Amino acid sequence: MTAGLQLRLLPAPQPLVDRLGVEWFRAVPRTPGVYRMFDGSGRLLYVGKATDLRARLSSYRRTSGQPRKTVRLVHQVARIEVEPCTDEPSARLRENDLIRTLRPPFNRAGTWSRAALYVRLTLDAPGLLHVECTRTPAEGDFGAFRPGVRLACAALVRLAWRLANPSASLADIPGRLLSQVGPWMLRHDPPSPWADDLLAFWSGDSPRWIMRCLRELPPPTGAFDDAWTTSDLDRLAAFFESGPARNRWLQSAVGLQRARLLPEELDDLPILAGRRPAAVASTMPAPAG
Repeated sequence: MTAGLQLRLLPAPQPLVDRLGVEWFRAVPRTPGVYRMFDGSGRLLYVGKATDLRARLSSYRRTSGQPRKTVRLVHQVARIEVEPCTDEPSARLRENDLIRTLRPPFNRAGTWSRAALYVRLTLDAPGLLHVECTRTPAEGDFGAFRPGVRLACAALVRLAWRLANPSASLADIPGRLLSQVGPWMLRHDPPSPWADDLLAFWSGDSPRWIMRCLRELPPPTGAFDDAWTTSDLDRLAAFFESGPARNRWLQSAVGLQRARLLPEELDDLPILAGRRPAAVASTMPAPAG
């Protein structure tokens, strides 16, 4: 026997083969689709999608080398339902819908679309900037955005305060503006382009607001001030790309003629954007409120 070679004394367990049989796997169609896994009591455990259902489900036949979560799932599965779809985008959309509706315990991503938030931005003539995050949008609100939007709002308001108070130091920022939850209120007296830049930022039209900050923020008073301001600017720039600019691109790609996205569209529109954009725009429901 070759030195260092460890032989397997027992074959790796194949619980799904033992329960369903080899012929069941051979009968699965080689098409895109979704599959639902149930335990012995009929409880739905997991929803998945595949470009090739037979290949995907056959991967569950073995347990060796699988992630721990997958091994736990496979040992509980007693029945699998297969639903073929016309193509891979259809399978992804169907998976999204099933996960949001049924919320199986072994699925995590996409199970709670209501976690999405909208941003309410108010610019009053007397000089009051009000920013808050809400789950219930009203006319003029922006979104929907992922929950990370709260951190972006906090960074934006801190930078706005620095612009409105160029002679003050970072230590002078009011405590209420350090909140990561909001709402945030700031009294200011900016020229009109300041307000226009904020609206352009949240609509995804332009990052002019960030460019204004880079031009007009006062020089840092020390290493801590510099690191804090740089962190806020970096966070805001990253959020603009993944939030407002992304939403605007998705709306344009599918020809969506309304201001706000629905929470579930954050998952569905990236799929639809690459699939006959003009044909899917009319299927989008209008948001309530």
